[in-house]
Amino acid sequence: MSKWIKVEDKLPEHGMLVITWNGSSYRVCRYETALTWKGYKMKFVSVMTRFWDDDATHWMRFPKPPIQ
Repeated sequence: MSKWIKVEDKLPEHGMLVITWNGSSYRVCRYETALTWKGYKMKFVSVMTRFWDDDATHWMRFPKPPIQ
């Protein structure tokens, strides 16, 4: 089972698909290190809305699909 990792302790690798938690909701995001919006450096980009999600406090690896 995956464990939650504090954003302040460690960030995922560039391009990694992760689940984020902001204290009240989950999001599936891709971690990006080079995107900017109006000069603001983004971290997590929601795969559903394509909006950045930098209020995340924790993240975990996206689970691998079952082997068939």
